[in-house]
Amino acid sequence: MSKASILLIEDSGYLAESVQDALEMHDYEVHVASTGQAGIDYALAHHPDFTLLDIRLPDISGYEVYSTIRADSWGKKTPIAILTASESLESISKNINMPLEHVLFKPNQSLSDIVTHIEKRLE
Repeated sequence: MSKASILLIEDSGYLAESVQDALEMHDYEVHVASTGQAGIDYALAHHPDFTLLDIRLPDISGYEVYSTIRADSWGKKTPIAILTASESLESISKNINMPLEHVLFKPNQSLSDIVTHIEKRLE
């Protein structure tokens, strides 16, 4: 059985490295994109099994990334979770139609919580 692939779209190098290390320790294949456009390009070319998406990115918003991925036929069904420190649930729900249990807040989530969330979504 091949490893599940995870796309992490996150501009914080320290956080991206920490999440990547935690996921790789759980035998996931992880690709990190530090800009929204790089994340879109990778997602549409490689169709990862799961995407973990920051909202505030240096080039385009995570909302635009989310909408672009969802507009693709593959992207309509792929699991995506939001990982953010700066957006409120109200702002997120106003901008994208996503169950709120798929929104993870950076200061409140341990690396273990993030891995567990991904494992449950991939089951």
